[in-house]
Amino acid sequence: IVEVYCRGKPFIGGLNTETTEKGLESVFGKYGQIVEVLLMKDWETNKSRGFVFVTLESLADAKDAARDMNGNIYDFPFL
Repeated sequence: IVEVYCRGKPFIGGLNTETTEKGLESVFGKYGQIVEVLLMKDWETNKSRGFVFVTLESLADAKDAARDMNGNIYDFPFL
């Protein structure tokens, strides 16, 4: 699930718990300049909770990423 909720910040859900910030940066970096990757982690295990917010500098870039990725099964790198 990829949706743009606010300016340039897509929500990405349904991620594997092994997904890392670097892996997400490698995928979303092709859409534009990344400002922030906020991977939500479990407090006890420090593993991904399965969702992230990736802030892109441009709203248009964020919408392009959401359009291309939404509804597709994507195997994010676990770098």
